[in-house]
Amino acid sequence: MLTAITRAVSPAIVHCEISFIDRRLIDLSKAQEQHRAYELLLEKLGARVLSLPAEPALPDSMFVEDPAIVLDELAVILPLGTESRRPEAASLAKALSSFRKLAYITPPGALEGGDVLRIGRNFMSTHQAQQPRRHRQLAAILAPHKYEVIAVPVAGCCISSPPSPTSAATRCS
Repeated sequence: MLTAITRAVSPAIVHCEISFIDRRLIDLSKAQEQHRAYELLLEKLGARVLSLPAEPALPDSMFVEDPAIVLDELAVILPLGTESRRPEAASLAKALSSFRKLAYITPPGALEGGDVLRIGRNFMSTHQAQQPRRHRQLAAILAPHKYEVIAVPVAGCCISSPPSPTSAATRCS
């Protein structure tokens, strides 16, 4: 059975990191209601949902896709680019360790789930001049499992921002 790991909405979400849009008031009750509907939908679709408790001191911690890349073979734990978000990875790694072998990208390399896009056995990784270590580390971790990591220059958003995945004929520039 497929397992989906989620995390309850932090009461501090009103102080979350925002980098691409203007800050607006976040309705905590509505966010919690929407998150619960998401978990119920996952269950309806056949997933067993493992809901981790909220992290009151970590506003963005409900976004469990950011501090880890989970594959059939292993889970790669990521040091998030925003220093204040880095503590999110520890409790997620503990939960994932029950399901997968863990590997770690280590600082100063920083990587977030939104910085990669998986298509088959290929990972497109945003590549910034200041972060070549993250690309090399991810490639070294995934190579023994026959994954290829391809650096893609992207500006202004994360690589998994809609629309994606792109067709093989689409050129990113």
